[in-house]
Amino acid sequence: MMRARQGWTLLELLIVIAIIALLAAIIYAVAIYAIDQSRQARCISNLRQIGMALKLYIEDYKQADWETEIRSYHGVRNERERHQLVSRWGFPHDPFWLFQAGYISDEDIFKCSNAPQRLRGLTRVHYAYHSPDVLLLPPFGQGVNTWGDFLWVLKQREWDYPIMSDCNHDSRDTFLDLCILLRLDGRVDKKRCDLRNGVIRY
Repeated sequence: MMRARQGWTLLELLIVIAIIALLAAIIYAVAIYAIDQSRQARCISNLRQIGMALKLYIEDYKQADWETEIRSYHGVRNERERHQLVSRWGFPHDPFWLFQAGYISDEDIFKCSNAPQRLRGLTRVHYAYHSPDVLLLPPFGQGVNTWGDFLWVLKQREWDYPIMSDCNHDSRDTFLDLCILLRLDGRVDKKRCDLRNGVIRY
């Protein structure tokens, strides 16, 4: 007659617990990754819709073609002149105008599920809008490493210019954050961006 087993040894129990903990950690990591990928896909779709609406808005409100006039731009002007120039080209000063003017039907398109709570309460648009009329002053000690005048950047990059960005997603590196970028030509792409010293380099 075989002797009945009385139970698991402590070592066997510890091995089972370790295996369960390992499987739980893997499942958790995969679930988090899948959720973030889903949210990224939603934001990519949002930015594409914003890009299409922006093209229509510019076409309707422009008084001159920016891609022709920007070539004669020679550096920093005062704030008023820059604002007038960009308005003449049809760029909205605030991207939410696209919703208010009827080019976007749902204001949730401007919202990112990964946006920090403080950002959600502060603004209706969770994506950063890089209006060409903004002058980004270089932080102390940064010099030519910064963007400087956004109009100058528009002149250099033209249709590749990142008009909007979403840097609210997965960050695995201390200095390189994942940014989803909407280019002026309507392309949306993902890129690791250097966010050191508050200066974004796309």
